[in-house]
Amino acid sequence: MTPDEIGIATLAVTTGITALSTFLPKLPDVHCTAKDPRLTQAVRLGELASVVVIVGIGAAIGAMSGLRAAPVVAVVAALALVGLYEYALVNTAGAS
Repeated sequence: MTPDEIGIATLAVTTGITALSTFLPKLPDVHCTAKDPRLTQAVRLGELASVVVIVGIGAAIGAMSGLRAAPVVAVVAALALVGLYEYALVNTAGAS
């Protein structure tokens, strides 16, 4: 990867993390949501909204820059962050 691609990919990842922190509660607070199905559903809707924003921004950055790295990195970052939240939901639900 060239320095330009790394910079653009970093922009996609940081935008994704910002979107996730906007739509979702803090990760330590997820253990409280596992006890209430409505709050768990709200977390999952927040995950969906975050993924839409992350992928949309990654696609827009990729289209403007002409580089394929941004959308790919945005999708990977979205999957990783949603996977982390789902892992926290499932493990705290099983531990309760």
